[in-house]
Amino acid sequence: MSKICFLVLNTVFNFGHAQGDVTSFFYLLLWIFTLILLLNLFQLNMFWHNTSSLAFIFYILCFLLFNLDVQLTHDPSSSTLFLGESVTFTCNMTAGYDSNWSYVFHRNGQHIVSKSDVSKFLQLDRTTDLSGRYQCSAYHKDSPGFIKQSNNITLSVAANRPTPTVTADRKTISEDRPTELTCSVQDSAGWKYDWFRHIFSEVQIESNVVKNTINIHRGGIYWCRGRRGSPDFLTEPSEMFYIENTLSNQATVALQHDWSQIYSGEAISMSCEIKGGGNSKWEYEWRTTTSKPPSRERTFHIRASVFSSGDFWCRGRADPFSSTEWSQTCHLRVSDKPRPTVRADKRLIPVGGNVTLTCSVDNPTEWKYYWFRHTGNISEVQTVDEGKSENVISISQGGVYYCQGGRGSPVFFTEESHRINIEKRVSNMASVSLRPDWPVIYSGETITVRCEISGGRNNEWVYEWSKPISDTLPTNEYRIVDASESSSGNYRCLGRNKQDLYSSTEWSDITTVTVSEQRPKAQIIADRDSTGGTMTLTCSVKPSSSSSSSWTYYWYRVEIASKPVELKSDTNGELVTSENGLYFCRAGRGRPVYYTESSQSVTVDIPGRCFNELVHRFLRFIQKIILINFFL
Repeated sequence: MSKICFLVLNTVFNFGHAQGDVTSFFYLLLWIFTLILLLNLFQLNMFWHNTSSLAFIFYILCFLLFNLDVQLTHDPSSSTLFLGESVTFTCNMTAGYDSNWSYVFHRNGQHIVSKSDVSKFLQLDRTTDLSGRYQCSAYHKDSPGFIKQSNNITLSVAANRPTPTVTADRKTISEDRPTELTCSVQDSAGWKYDWFRHIFSEVQIESNVVKNTINIHRGGIYWCRGRRGSPDFLTEPSEMFYIENTLSNQATVALQHDWSQIYSGEAISMSCEIKGGGNSKWEYEWRTTTSKPPSRERTFHIRASVFSSGDFWCRGRADPFSSTEWSQTCHLRVSDKPRPTVRADKRLIPVGGNVTLTCSVDNPTEWKYYWFRHTGNISEVQTVDEGKSENVISISQGGVYYCQGGRGSPVFFTEESHRINIEKRVSNMASVSLRPDWPVIYSGETITVRCEISGGRNNEWVYEWSKPISDTLPTNEYRIVDASESSSGNYRCLGRNKQDLYSSTEWSDITTVTVSEQRPKAQIIADRDSTGGTMTLTCSVKPSSSSSSSWTYYWYRVEIASKPVELKSDTNGELVTSENGLYFCRAGRGRPVYYTESSQSVTVDIPGRCFNELVHRFLRFIQKIILINFFL
C-alpha cells in the first residue's frame, strides 16, 4: 500500500510541476486518498490479514502530508512601502513541518532568488520601485517534484517618504483636563513611533513605541516620527502641533476710571489684571475688534474716538505655552463729546437776593464742574467756580453764565453749555418824565420823554425803553417830533450800569402819552364893561382838558386892505380894547410853536366910534378874504 501512495504522489506532483501549479491538484489527491481509506475500512478484514497495522498508520501520515501548506509573510506587514525602505519576506510551512524544504520566491510570476538550502527568508531593499505580486514555492528535498505554492502578497511602493499627521481631541489643556495626541501615517501600517516636545529646547519624550497615542499634561510644541523595518526606515517629521496650557488664574480688563460712558477726545487707560498672579512676570496679550490692535503691555493708553469703539479681551502668558483664559469681554463705546445744560430757579436777582444755577450732564457724579461768567461789555470771561463736585452754585451778580464738566487727568472737558442770562436789580429807582408835561399832546407837536435815575449820574447808565415804537437809542431822553396817534401809549424805562450791563434798575412806573389827531381851536368871549368905553376879550382853547397855563395866546385885529395886525401875545388870554374893529385869536405852545386853529372873529363896536352898517359889512368881507390868504 505504501508503494501505491508514493507512486501516486510522484505522479501527481510531477504532473503539477509540469503544469506550474501543484496547489490545483492538492484537493484532488486529498479526495483520492480519502476514498482509499474508506475502501480499506470496508475491506478491513481482507487488508488486515495481508498488511500490518503500519500500513494504516501510513495512510494517516499520507493524509497529514497532503494537508501541509506554505504561507508567505512580510515585514513590515503593510501593503504600501516607500522608496528606500527594506522588506523581508518569510516563507513558512504550516504546522511547523519546515525541515527538508527549499524555497523559491517569485515576483509577478518571475523567479527572484532560487536557493537549494533551507533558507526561507528574502530581504529586499526598496531602492527602486519593486511594486508587484509576490509568492513563494516550497520544494521537498526528498521528493523534488513535491511543490507547495504560498499565498500572494501585493505590494505598492510610494516614491515619497511619508509625513505623519498629529491630531488631538483639543488643543488646550488645563490642570484637570489633559489631552491625547495621535500620530498617524496615512495608508500604511506596522509603524512604531517617536514623540518630541519643544518648550525651551527639543526633548524626545517617547521612542520606538507601538502605540501611536500619548497623553499630554504640559503645553508645548509637539511632533512625531514613524519608524519600521530593519534597519529602521524613518518617516519625515510631522508638522509642529501646538498645545496651549490654560492656567487657573483669571484675567480681567479694567478701565482706569469706572465711567459708564467714554467720550471722543478723552484719554483713557486699559489694564489687564491677573487674579492670583502674585509676583509672576506675565506677558500680556490683547485682542480687539477695533482696527488698531493694542500693545503687549499690561496697560495701554488711547485717545478715544469713534473708531475706538469695540470689544477688548486680554490674557496673561507665563511662558510661551502657558496662559490664562481670555478675559470677559470689555465693551468700549465712545460717544460724541457731551454738552451740559444750565437751569436757573429764576432769571432775575432781586435787590439783596440771589439765584441758584444747576449744571446737568449725564452721570453727574462722574464729573467736576466749572462755571464761567461775562458781563457783555468786555470780552474777558471770568471763572466763577472750578473743579467742584457740586453741580449747583448760588450767584448774586448778573451776567451771562455757562458751565462745563471736566474729569480725568489731564482734564477732559465737555462742550460748553448754552448761555443763560441772569439780570440783577439794583436799588436805584428809574422814573419817566415828559417835557413839557402836558396831559394831552396834539398831532404835530414835539415833546421829550426823559428817564431819570435816582442816586446816580446820568453817565453811569445805559438806558432801555419800553414804549409803543421801538426806535430809541440807549440814552436817557427820547424826543417825539411831529407827534402822531402812533406815539400814544405807555412809556417806561430802566437803567443798566455801564460797568455791568446785567445790573439794572427796576422798570419805572408807566407814564401814558396821549396824542390827539384833532387840532384844538381857540374861542373868544367878549365882555363889555359897565361904562361902555372898553371891551374885554377872553381867548381860550378847546377842549377844556388842555391845560390853559401851557398856552400862549395871540391876538389879531383886521384892518382894511392889509394883513391882520398882531396886537400882542400873553399867557392870560385876555385883551382889553377900546378900538372898534374885527378881532380874533389863536393859541400856541412848545418849541417850535404849535398853533391851534384861529378862533371865530368878534366885532368890537363901541358907541360913537362905529361905522355905518355898510362899512361894517364891507370890513367883514375884507376880513374873510385876508384870513383866507393869511393862512394859506
